[in-house]
This record gives sequence, structure tokens and C-alpha cells, in this order.
Amino acid sequence: GWRTVYCPESIVYHQRHGSGHNRWMDESRRYVPYILRKYYPKHELAKWYLHKAKATIAGLKNRDFAYASSNFRAMINGVW
Repeated sequence: GWRTVYCPESIVYHQRHGSGHNRWMDESRRYVPYILRKYYPKHELAKWYLHKAKATIAGLKNRDFAYASSNFRAMINGVW
């Protein structure tokens, strides 16, 4: 029953990841490096780590320590 309106000039800003933060998301993110390592070419895993490193640095630069910590933990947890 909602009315939908399209506005191509709109801009949406998300804080952090944009969607909710819960335990299931934390658990599922731990397995991303494993899936990349097992089923994808090595460069995909390298791109993921580079993305996480850039996000960690951006979080520190913007003094968003929760965001920086989350991305850093993802990099550390991905090494097992």
C-alpha cells in the first residue's frame, strides 16, 4: 500500500554499513575470506583485504573507531 516515487537527483547517505548490525552478520562476515580462498581466484581475496585495509584507515582518519575496529577485526579474523 505504499506509494513509490522516483527521484533521480536523490542522494542517500548511510552510516557505516547501511543496514542493521547484528550477531548473524558478524558470524557470516567471518567466512567471507574462507569462501574467497576456497572458491575464487587469489586476486579476489587480495582485493577483499585491500578493501578492508582502506576502510580501516578511513575509519581512523575520520575518528570513527568502531568502523575502523570492525574492519580491522574482519582482516584479523580472516586469517586462520
